[in-house]
Amino acid sequence: QAVMIVARENPKLRVELSVESSNVLIEQLAQGKLDIMIGRLFERQDKTGLRYERLAEEPVCAVVRPGHPLLSASGLTLAAVEKKPWIVPPSGSVVRHRFDLMFQEAGLAPPTQLIETASLLFVTKMLQQTDFISVVPTAVARYYATYGMVAILPMNLSGSVDAFGIISRT
Repeated sequence: QAVMIVARENPKLRVELSVESSNVLIEQLAQGKLDIMIGRLFERQDKTGLRYERLAEEPVCAVVRPGHPLLSASGLTLAAVEKKPWIVPPSGSVVRHRFDLMFQEAGLAPPTQLIETASLLFVTKMLQQTDFISVVPTAVARYYATYGMVAILPMNLSGSVDAFGIISRT
């Protein structure tokens, strides 16, 4: 909605939308390649010269294809999906870190049969054709579930990803 409003109210303004990890976007912001970004600031990052306005936390959930056998399971736990094949974000991403940590905190080894990707288009297509499970932000899952592209597994995934916000140079 924000992009739509800005584009409508400023028809001569050039808007370019880049989708990258927060680390990449922070670097582009520091280089002056971006004016503003929505992402995460991490503890290890130099925040000098940056302005941050927190927007929200980002809970995650597990999704599968509609009709997946696990959708009818009751009392689904991490132990029940530990050995299942997963589609996960690449190593180094915030969601992937939370995914691995979630299993470790439960005393389980993170799943080993993984496909790593940042492409939601690939995730939805792969889920339609397999019994893989994927971990995505809950808001994304609800959006795709509305259109019947995925179904949300009836299980709680602990925690949420670090808060994200609007970041700009001061």
